[in-house]
Amino acid sequence: MIIGNDSELRKYIPNVLTTVEGESSLYEKMLPYLEVATDWLCRNVIATEYPAFQRVKGTMVQKCIVAEAFRLAVPSLDVVLTPNGFGIVSTDRIAPASKERIERLQSQLELYRDELIINIITQLQLNYPEWTQITIQGKSAFSTFFPTPELAHLCGYTEHLFDHYQQLQPKVLLIQQRLANEFFSPELIAALLEDVRSRKYTYQSAYYTLRRNVIDTIRSLILEELNGHPVHPQAYYDLVNTIRNNPTVFPEWQSTATATLFEPNVFKNKKKSAGYWF
Repeated sequence: MIIGNDSELRKYIPNVLTTVEGESSLYEKMLPYLEVATDWLCRNVIATEYPAFQRVKGTMVQKCIVAEAFRLAVPSLDVVLTPNGFGIVSTDRIAPASKERIERLQSQLELYRDELIINIITQLQLNYPEWTQITIQGKSAFSTFFPTPELAHLCGYTEHLFDHYQQLQPKVLLIQQRLANEFFSPELIAALLEDVRSRKYTYQSAYYTLRRNVIDTIRSLILEELNGHPVHPQAYYDLVNTIRNNPTVFPEWQSTATATLFEPNVFKNKKKSAGYWF
């Protein structure tokens, strides 16, 4: 377990009363939820088969697991099973929280979890670049130009970021593939995605500055389509012209099948052609 004991757990959950002698510890009560949360994060983000899994058990990962576990556990933490049925824990000094407060707390925990996932993916890319290449989760994240749930923010969502991110990624992939086939070529898109994955697009040089500008423009075009805003075809043609006019910066595009779509039709006068003249 990434969270191994009660003291580790309590570091990430504020305002918890001390367990009195004879009571089950908070850790014991939450252990099933911690196990589910750990499995959820591994399946969706980190990947348990990742060889360096032990190394990524940092503070952000612990916080994320606790946030998800606490979110799952909140509805049942104040419910007890008595011989006569379920009851709500209450004392003379502390009244049970309202349904609205519980729901607000769960929403805050989910948002906190999702913001942490953005940071975890960024840190994995930065510190463990092999994760982006050898795990299903890493490959999936970097199959588009939007590898983190920040995509949901960019589409105007303010809650359920990870859920929206998972729904949006396939749509982004479809748009990205269409733009590749019609304008930018699968070969160039693959190369630019590699720039993002390897962080080469952050290099400070004229070469990578121009490639970064193209990446940013493609991202903005995808977002426009994703958000239902019509994009004038000239925006795509202008970007193709930038790519075509800079063959040393975008060599991947120049000899592709997509590039041939933009070659001008040159008339060649032949004897067998109608209207041939000397």
